[in-house]
Amino acid sequence: MVSAYDAPHKRIVSLLLCHHLVLDHTALEVMSDEVQALMLGEGHKLP
Repeated sequence: MVSAYDAPHKRIVSLLLCHHLVLDHTALEVMSDEVQALMLGEGHKLP
């Protein structure tokens, strides 16, 4: 995952690039949920 700050729009833009053999739909959903939890300050709830 690569992230960059977009100053004109005051946001962080991230890109996740992986092969489908390494990260399937289920794993991608879990990762997405975990990143969202971290962004919402709820990282302490993660396993």
